[in-house]
Amino acid sequence: MCINTGKPVVKVKPDQRVFRGETVTLTCDIQGGRNIQWRYSWFRDGDTVYPYTTPTSAEFSFTADRVSVSKYRCRGERSGSHTDFSDAVTLTVSVSPKAVLTVRPDERVFRGETVTLRCDIKWGGDTGWTYRWEIEGTNNWDRNSANRCTEQDCCTSGADKQTHRNAS
Repeated sequence: MCINTGKPVVKVKPDQRVFRGETVTLTCDIQGGRNIQWRYSWFRDGDTVYPYTTPTSAEFSFTADRVSVSKYRCRGERSGSHTDFSDAVTLTVSVSPKAVLTVRPDERVFRGETVTLRCDIKWGGDTGWTYRWEIEGTNNWDRNSANRCTEQDCCTSGADKQTHRNAS
């Protein structure tokens, strides 16, 4: 028997696109059923999810442990009755991107020579990335006479020690 309430809505935190290893929290929001003691049922791609019910808590948290694209739905249950299913929410889990540093020239250089550092994001997809470059633990290129720094490439001359901290 179906209970006459508003259709449940699944909310996702932190986002519908996450990286493998991140914790995901789904919330089943049942409009108009706030004073009812619900038991929440969860479904992934049409199948029940273990634990398939979360008694009294509208939240279901788990670690995104495999790369996948899945659809999640929920519904509320009590006393042999249930709400309609929520609309499906798509969760996309992808591999964590990794920053890869390339140094040119790739051999010993001397003070005053130009060095080019390039940071490529492996498995980064087509997302726009923000690059952060550090010299000896600082975030300030101006302290060591950097000549130019674009988003992905940095060239410098006259700097002693230069490092790039991985974004991964």
